[in-house]
Amino acid sequence: MSVFLDDRRKAGAGKRKKVEKDMENPAEPRPFSVSPEAAEEYESSLERLLSEMDREMEAEPEIDRLVGGQLAMMRQNHRHHAVFMASVFRLNDSELLDQTVRWVYRAYLSHGFLPGYFPLELEKWKEVLGRLLSAQAAGEIHKVYDWMLERHEVYTRLAEQHREESPEGISTRWGTVRDSFLEGLLRGEIERCLAAARDSVKSREELEEFYDEVVWTAMKEIGNRWEKGTLTVAQEHLATAIVSRVLSVLFDRFWHPASKKAKAVIAASCNEFHELGARAVGDLLEIDGWEVHYLGSNLPVEALVETVQRVRPFLLGISVTIPFNLRKAEEAIRLIRSKEELSGMKILLGGGAFRESGDLWKRLGADACPMNAREALKTANDFLGQRP
Repeated sequence: MSVFLDDRRKAGAGKRKKVEKDMENPAEPRPFSVSPEAAEEYESSLERLLSEMDREMEAEPEIDRLVGGQLAMMRQNHRHHAVFMASVFRLNDSELLDQTVRWVYRAYLSHGFLPGYFPLELEKWKEVLGRLLSAQAAGEIHKVYDWMLERHEVYTRLAEQHREESPEGISTRWGTVRDSFLEGLLRGEIERCLAAARDSVKSREELEEFYDEVVWTAMKEIGNRWEKGTLTVAQEHLATAIVSRVLSVLFDRFWHPASKKAKAVIAASCNEFHELGARAVGDLLEIDGWEVHYLGSNLPVEALVETVQRVRPFLLGISVTIPFNLRKAEEAIRLIRSKEELSGMKILLGGGAFRESGDLWKRLGADACPMNAREALKTANDFLGQRP
């Protein structure tokens, strides 16, 4: 008996050492390769997989406890997972998968899901895939799920670590303005936010800095607090609505009718409801003299393609914040690139989905991926300056 217990202690210690080693170097996802045939089979079976997955997970005796009674949120996660994995398998992008799984653990654990939900979910996906896909396709895809299962403890620890982290500070002259603006957002006080904008923004250059140094960093902190479960959905929506109103005031102050440089179409991807980044880019372009067709959030692929064909812009900008929505952005770019009459158009991709994804934007068919509104404005004007 003592030998058995000693063996279990050694095994447990070995597992802990592996987790600690992975925690020291968590940013090295294992490369994997899913064939185009397996990726296509997965995507074509997506709805059947989802239906079976929801049914089986809801039948699990412990599921209500594991998801904190949030079955609708669980089903939403299954759909997001399936759509996102379709993009991962097509792109064979292990880094994108790693970064997104970290976010999923942080968000769902902070909103009442228990750690045990994830291995149950991943094992259930393997079972469903094994039944509904061919042996070849399931075998290739199972390796990806095995890797996620191996990393479960690492992702759980990283999520716990994230909850304990303090918000980032700003080491520029905008730090005090950001703090006041953020406080206004958290309190729901539009007057305070408007005062911060009015008192600090006196020129176009300061407007560009305000968008990136104040608005973007404040909203990043709002998102972080939502992830940690210290901010409600309603509070997040209120903060977004206040920012939209502040942007309208600033746009009205700096926009003046002028001859137009070129046409641009700016939109958030289909299913993407985070539009502030796209709006900031559209505002800066229009203030700079571009003719901007700003289409807002959650634009269907067909509507985007139709608008681009009708407007014939020099520039198209698509924003994707949540990686689950990459598939629709990829579909839109593929359709647009297939139109001969649009061959000279420049495409920018931007948003949170690309912040730690290497050259993903290139593989989706874009010409550039600026990381903020100022960089987007500069990139657009650089492209315009290269026009014959």
